[in-house]
Amino acid sequence: MRHALHVLTTAAAVLAASSLAPQAARSAPSSVAAVKASCREQALRCYDVRQVQRAYGLDRLHRAGIDGRDTTVAIVMSPSEMLADALGAQSRRFGLAPARLTVAEPAGDPGPAAGLAGAEGALDVQAVHAIAPRARLLYLAVPGAAVDGNVMADQALARAVDAAVAARADVISMSFGAPERRYPAFRAALARAARAGVPAFAGSGDDGVTTPGVRGQTTVYPAADPNVTAVGGTLLTLDAAGRRLAPDVAWGPDVGGASGGGISHLSPRPQWQRRLTGATGRGRNYPDVSMLAAGSGGFIVFFPGTAAPIANVSGNSVSTPMMAGIAALARQRAGRPLRNVNRAIYRLARKPVRNGIVDVRIGSNSFSDALDGRLTDGHLITGYLAGPGYDRVTGLGTITAPRFVPALARAAR
Repeated sequence: MRHALHVLTTAAAVLAASSLAPQAARSAPSSVAAVKASCREQALRCYDVRQVQRAYGLDRLHRAGIDGRDTTVAIVMSPSEMLADALGAQSRRFGLAPARLTVAEPAGDPGPAAGLAGAEGALDVQAVHAIAPRARLLYLAVPGAAVDGNVMADQALARAVDAAVAARADVISMSFGAPERRYPAFRAALARAARAGVPAFAGSGDDGVTTPGVRGQTTVYPAADPNVTAVGGTLLTLDAAGRRLAPDVAWGPDVGGASGGGISHLSPRPQWQRRLTGATGRGRNYPDVSMLAAGSGGFIVFFPGTAAPIANVSGNSVSTPMMAGIAALARQRAGRPLRNVNRAIYRLARKPVRNGIVDVRIGSNSFSDALDGRLTDGHLITGYLAGPGYDRVTGLGTITAPRFVPALARAAR
């Protein structure tokens, strides 16, 4: 699985043609209103920061002072030169607190920020900032080859995770993945982070039960690691104020892909999934929980200095850093590190309404590559169905923050 970023407005062609090189482009939307108009022309929905905050109840938490202050979210990703400018544009447009951003290179010089990789980083930081606007952002830049393609760089990613723990980050966000392998150094670093009370979040994939360039069903790492909370994707249907017009459904099959899910062939099913209706097989099932990711209802972000300065994007590179932001809010509310986050989430799901977990019962992660610009042969790759309780499409479901955040703060010990 490559970077989980899909740019979906008319800016898509411009981005692909320009590789995000600085230039003017008349066809690219240059305001939030223009992006939304472009979405409507394509029969898509796209949502800005305020709509997303309202949809998940974050506006209520922010007014109560639960906004990520005194927490740090570490983001592991390839280098990007537009981070500060993108955060500044987002903050000014939506009245967010100025972002506090630190960039480090834990594996040495990561090289240049080329192509969509630079956009991926800009998306990640803006997604966290939208959810937890006063959280500190620690951007751990690793070489693009470490996270792009079907084999990741084991040692570089281990160093990045260890650097996050050493810097006393509270949460780690990883919007990348590849077909599951052992990755001994990376896997050991994630276990150390879990023991240190630094929860890690990773995308479950953007291609249902498969991976581009790999035949048949595949499982995705690090999402399949039991020391990681795997984040899937949903489609939201909101009005202009961010109010739901319909229940959330699973992402897929859809423009841009489908929520990833599967059963690990390396990690046994953990105790917190043992008696779970919907989880099957001997391996760790994923994802665990889901947030906004669908191409038909994407998230508006800023790419300053590029041919598409504002664009509608989708993928689990939206849902993953958003969920990391939710964890930062819970960390602030708890006043202590969040430990055993996966065990806590599954315990909370026993009383979902009280604890802010919303079951997603409609949809699937079957994936028609005819809907995705990367492939053209039109195959439908059959995945799993969403349904009552746990499923390998959206996990336990999605969240409503005013209940989920305090519940996670209490339970993650």
